[in-house]
Amino acid sequence: MTSTVEVIRIYLQTTTQSNSELMETVQDLSPGPRDDIIAGIIVFLVGVCGLAANVTAIRIIRKVSSLKNCFGYLLLLHASGEAAVMTIFIFWSAPISFFQNSIFDSIFGLKIGHLILFFYFICLYVQLFKALNRLTAISSPVFYREYFSDQNAKFFILIVIVIAAGHSVVYFFPGCDFYFDGNNHVWTFAATSCGAVISTYIDFYYGCTLMSIIVLIDAITLFNIQKGRRLMNKAGFQRQKEVQFFMQACSTSILYVLMLASFHLVWRLTSDPWLLFSSTTLAWELCHALDGILMIAFNAKLRNNSPVASIQARTTKISSKTDFTKTAVFRIS
Repeated sequence: MTSTVEVIRIYLQTTTQSNSELMETVQDLSPGPRDDIIAGIIVFLVGVCGLAANVTAIRIIRKVSSLKNCFGYLLLLHASGEAAVMTIFIFWSAPISFFQNSIFDSIFGLKIGHLILFFYFICLYVQLFKALNRLTAISSPVFYREYFSDQNAKFFILIVIVIAAGHSVVYFFPGCDFYFDGNNHVWTFAATSCGAVISTYIDFYYGCTLMSIIVLIDAITLFNIQKGRRLMNKAGFQRQKEVQFFMQACSTSILYVLMLASFHLVWRLTSDPWLLFSSTTLAWELCHALDGILMIAFNAKLRNNSPVASIQARTTKISSKTDFTKTAVFRIS
């Protein structure tokens, strides 16, 4: 009977060979110089839009008074991580695609891949803490105020960064590399046994498990919202704000699930270089860019709907009516 170690060895060899064969097939169908330029331009433009969206989201989050809390600080960390990912796409992936520079698999290129994964892990783990934050805020406001206080916010942010850094340690080992392949315009793992294990088990299986937990937490939160809808209608702005925070976090979870599915499943169904590029590099980049846009949409609306904004709007409206009345009286006189 074949031992477990032998089975694992055969599986890793098969997985590594399949990855290598896939890359060889793509190499045979590799795009020409014109396609390289197009891919570089696409990566650059999406990256610029995503960076602008996330930087704008950071500015809005910092200005919204109702986000001066633990959820707001987690949101700020999330937007900062996504802005960092977009920066690497703009200043590394786009130039490599555009100029076809061979340094993409150098030591520096491998460390860039390590760095982008660190920022991606920050986004991934902060999403988990955002989901827990929303579940607690909706289900137990008293418990939320005690454990998710402003004083504890820095502690949660530190936990996210430490976990993300710990997750990144594996990429220091030889052969456990992640880099941007400039020939095919895709972020890929090394075609080694370690690369196969990381790609399949740590990145895909673990990533999907983590996102499944986040989606489950979101589902429980949604159930509690539906259960307490009557109370929510009587609770006013504060309760509506908590629900809006949940909708924002849930939308991001859906984006990440779609991105993971595209990055790890779609490429297995095709050897077309453009579909490979679209389902991996572009899907990953669009996920962070669209999330920045979602943050702007949700939090700009929150800023406009805040009590302060409403009071200011009513004050402006009353002042306008007063000025109009004074003008009318003056004309009659």
